[in-house]
Amino acid sequence: MARSSRKLTSACRLRVRAALQVERRTVLLAGLRELPVDLRRVRVDLREDQAGLRGRQVDLRARRGLRADLRVDRVDLRELRGEPRRVVTPRPR
Repeated sequence: MARSSRKLTSACRLRVRAALQVERRTVLLAGLRELPVDLRRVRVDLREDQAGLRGRQVDLRARRGLRADLRVDRVDLRELRGEPRRVVTPRPR
């Protein structure tokens, strides 16, 4: 059975998006080698970046109470990219 052109386009789009994410991560980590940064924290941010949580400074692990101080000292990817720092106040529960 032949695949429809729409499915092929969708598959190609997914492949390109995955390749771009890998490339961006590689470039980012290569740039971080010179910085005194804990890469475990950066990995948390990369996961958030991938999940589309860029605009919100929400750390799910901190909200679950595993490490309450994680939000304070974690590395913000936007700062590492040289973008201006945005102060985000947490929403009241």
